[in-house]
Amino acid sequence: MAYPDLKNVQPVLENVASECGVSIWGVEWTTEDGRVILRVYVEHENGVNMETLTSVTRKLNLRLDETDPVPCTYTLEVSSPGLERRLFTLEQCSRYVGSVVKVKCTPEVPQARKRFKGRLAAVEEECLVLEDGADMARLPFSQVATAHLVYE
Repeated sequence: MAYPDLKNVQPVLENVASECGVSIWGVEWTTEDGRVILRVYVEHENGVNMETLTSVTRKLNLRLDETDPVPCTYTLEVSSPGLERRLFTLEQCSRYVGSVVKVKCTPEVPQARKRFKGRLAAVEEECLVLEDGADMARLPFSQVATAHLVYE
């Protein structure tokens, strides 16, 4: 399924997050049990609690209903990124150099292997450098479908 473009939703998300005193960690479209889900991850330097998540969810629902930037039926989910958070950007990856990550590559990656788990050794030249056992893997971020922290 082709999901709506996030650029239509992003300004609304950023405004509401700012009003609520949180920042957007990441946003993704997904489908579960036939339902289209707009999943928004928010964070705060002191963490987020249920009260904050509830407030952000209510305000986002109201604002998204008012502005109607999404041309389909969807369910909104707001949560914290969690311990095994998805890393959406190179900047986020840079913050976790030295941590263990799981990486799934896009289908068009030429190498046979598409999944990696290892210590993130570096982020350089738009690539993730992973220590995968005795091997080093250099993965262009443009070919990373998802990257997640692994809780140790």
